[in-house]
Amino acid sequence: MTMLESYANGNTTYLTVVQGKLAKKVNDDTPGATKREYETKDWTKWVKYEIYYKSVTGLITGLDFIDWVFWEQFAITLYKDGQNVKITVPTDWNYFSDFAKKLPNISLSKEVTLSVFDFEWDNWKRIKWVNIVQDWNKVYTYYYDAEKKKSINGFPEVDKKEAKWYDKDDWKVFFLKVKKFLKAEVIKQAKDVSKPTMIEELPWDTSDEISVEDIPF
Repeated sequence: MTMLESYANGNTTYLTVVQGKLAKKVNDDTPGATKREYETKDWTKWVKYEIYYKSVTGLITGLDFIDWVFWEQFAITLYKDGQNVKITVPTDWNYFSDFAKKLPNISLSKEVTLSVFDFEWDNWKRIKWVNIVQDWNKVYTYYYDAEKKKSINGFPEVDKKEAKWYDKDDWKVFFLKVKKFLKAEVIKQAKDVSKPTMIEELPWDTSDEISVEDIPF
């Protein structure tokens, strides 16, 4: 499997996640571009043209957190054959937490294939996750024992008796605790990421990193 197509004037492709697909912003006259119309929370209408990708394959060469004014993003950089792909998602999204839970089970010295999914389950709940394959095997979470049905490896837990009385604020506090735990673990593992010697970064265009309607509050 080859790396994604890069921009003509550089070797880095920037992707976001849109409706369960890896998306690259392009001009309206780009071959294969799809038009997407949407509205922000203040009812302002916008139009974007994007190319969607099913998956991306490469060696993980960057795990970074980026602070903006109202939100925080997580960036995964992959490298293959002189090309880079940088995927960014807000840290409040399930895509970040799902990737972070599986990261310890990834060998950072080998290539991985990443894809994202988003669908409605049981007519009411949306399921979003990052599918990770390495050495033809699917990578699963490091923090849950499926047989014993319990969290492991220090993952934050909720007392089942206390949880019966949790209100929305209590759950917000718990999920914030989970996010902080996963961030700390990712930062530790990021130290083991190997940087290839041939990476030419383009100036980062932040204009399309996240849509206004996607701000997580």
